[in-house]
Amino acid sequence: MMMEGVVALMEKSSTFATFFGMLLVSTVAAQYCEFYFLRFLQRCTWAPKWLQTKPIADQSLFFYESYVLLGLTTWATTVIAVTVWELNRRTWLGLVYSLFTGLTYGIAQFFQQYTTTTT
Repeated sequence: MMMEGVVALMEKSSTFATFFGMLLVSTVAAQYCEFYFLRFLQRCTWAPKWLQTKPIADQSLFFYESYVLLGLTTWATTVIAVTVWELNRRTWLGLVYSLFTGLTYGIAQFFQQYTTTTT
Protein backbone atom coordinates (compact mmCIF):
# COMPACT_ATOMS: atom_id res chain seq x y z
CA MET A 1 0.00 0.00 0.00
CA MET A 2 2.78 2.42 0.95
CA MET A 3 4.82 1.48 -2.12
CA GLU A 4 1.90 2.23 -4.47
CA GLY A 5 1.65 5.72 -3.01
CA VAL A 6 5.36 6.29 -3.51
CA VAL A 7 5.16 5.08 -7.12
CA ALA A 8 2.15 7.31 -7.81
CA LEU A 9 3.98 10.30 -6.31
CA MET A 10 7.05 9.57 -8.42
CA GLU A 11 4.93 9.36 -11.58
CA LYS A 12 3.28 12.70 -10.82
CA SER A 13 6.64 14.29 -10.01
CA SER A 14 8.13 12.93 -13.22
CA THR A 15 5.21 14.27 -15.27
CA PHE A 16 5.49 17.67 -13.59
CA ALA A 17 9.24 17.77 -14.19
CA THR A 18 8.72 16.84 -17.84
CA PHE A 19 6.13 19.59 -18.36
CA PHE A 20 8.33 22.10 -16.54
CA GLY A 21 11.26 21.17 -18.77
CA MET A 22 9.07 21.49 -21.85
CA LEU A 23 7.96 24.93 -20.67
CA LEU A 24 11.56 26.06 -20.23
CA VAL A 25 12.64 24.80 -23.64
CA SER A 26 9.63 26.41 -25.34
CA THR A 27 10.33 29.70 -23.57
CA VAL A 28 13.97 29.72 -24.63
CA ALA A 29 13.01 28.87 -28.22
CA ALA A 30 10.39 31.65 -28.27
CA GLN A 31 12.82 34.24 -26.90
CA TYR A 32 15.48 33.17 -29.39
CA CYS A 33 12.97 33.47 -32.22
CA GLU A 34 11.74 36.86 -30.97
CA PHE A 35 15.31 38.19 -30.80
CA TYR A 36 15.87 37.48 -34.49
CA PHE A 37 12.31 38.38 -35.50
CA LEU A 38 12.83 41.97 -34.36
CA ARG A 39 16.00 42.26 -36.45
CA PHE A 40 14.35 40.50 -39.40
CA LEU A 41 11.39 42.86 -39.27
CA GLN A 42 13.54 45.95 -39.79
CA ARG A 43 15.19 44.57 -42.94
CA CYS A 44 12.38 42.57 -44.48
CA THR A 45 10.68 43.97 -47.56
CA TRP A 46 7.65 41.70 -47.13
CA ALA A 47 6.83 42.88 -43.60
CA PRO A 48 3.88 45.26 -43.41
CA LYS A 49 4.86 48.90 -42.93
CA TRP A 50 2.41 49.36 -40.06
CA LEU A 51 4.32 46.73 -38.09
CA GLN A 52 7.75 48.06 -39.03
CA THR A 53 6.88 51.57 -37.85
CA LYS A 54 5.71 50.46 -34.41
CA PRO A 55 8.03 50.80 -31.41
CA ILE A 56 10.17 47.76 -30.53
CA ALA A 57 8.02 46.98 -27.48
CA ASP A 58 4.89 46.77 -29.66
CA GLN A 59 6.68 44.61 -32.21
CA SER A 60 7.77 42.28 -29.42
CA LEU A 61 4.22 42.19 -28.06
CA PHE A 62 2.91 41.36 -31.54
CA PHE A 63 5.36 38.46 -31.79
CA TYR A 64 4.42 37.00 -28.41
CA GLU A 65 0.67 37.44 -29.01
CA SER A 66 1.01 35.60 -32.32
CA TYR A 67 3.17 32.89 -30.74
CA VAL A 68 0.71 32.30 -27.90
CA LEU A 69 -2.29 32.18 -30.25
CA LEU A 70 -0.49 29.74 -32.54
CA GLY A 71 0.51 27.63 -29.53
CA LEU A 72 -3.02 27.55 -28.12
CA THR A 73 -4.45 26.62 -31.51
CA THR A 74 -1.86 23.89 -32.01
CA TRP A 75 -2.43 22.35 -28.58
CA ALA A 76 -6.23 22.61 -28.73
CA THR A 77 -6.27 20.91 -32.13
CA THR A 78 -3.90 18.20 -30.91
CA VAL A 79 -5.89 17.48 -27.75
CA ILE A 80 -9.16 17.34 -29.71
CA ALA A 81 -7.63 15.01 -32.33
CA VAL A 82 -6.12 12.74 -29.66
CA THR A 83 -9.46 12.57 -27.84
CA VAL A 84 -11.69 12.09 -30.89
CA TRP A 85 -9.54 9.44 -32.57
CA GLU A 86 -8.40 7.88 -29.29
CA LEU A 87 -4.73 8.18 -30.19
CA ASN A 88 -1.86 7.42 -27.85
CA ARG A 89 -1.62 10.60 -25.78
CA ARG A 90 2.02 10.52 -24.81
CA THR A 91 3.20 9.75 -28.32
CA TRP A 92 1.16 12.40 -30.11
CA LEU A 93 1.57 15.15 -27.53
CA GLY A 94 5.32 14.53 -27.48
CA LEU A 95 5.49 14.53 -31.26
CA VAL A 96 3.52 17.74 -31.61
CA TYR A 97 5.54 19.41 -28.84
CA SER A 98 8.78 18.45 -30.59
CA LEU A 99 7.54 19.72 -33.94
CA PHE A 100 6.23 22.99 -32.47
CA THR A 101 9.42 23.76 -30.58
CA GLY A 102 11.61 22.58 -33.45
CA LEU A 103 9.74 24.74 -35.95
CA THR A 104 10.08 27.73 -33.63
CA TYR A 105 13.83 27.20 -33.57
CA GLY A 106 13.85 26.67 -37.35
CA ILE A 107 11.99 29.91 -37.98
CA ALA A 108 14.49 31.71 -35.75
CA GLN A 109 17.28 30.27 -37.89
CA PHE A 110 15.54 31.63 -41.00
CA PHE A 111 15.24 35.07 -39.38
CA GLN A 112 18.91 34.93 -38.42
CA GLN A 113 20.02 33.91 -41.92
CA TYR A 114 17.88 36.61 -43.50
CA THR A 115 19.32 39.32 -41.26
CA THR A 116 22.93 38.24 -41.77
CA THR A 117 22.68 37.85 -45.56
CA THR A 118 20.94 41.17 -46.18
CA THR A 119 23.29 43.39 -44.18
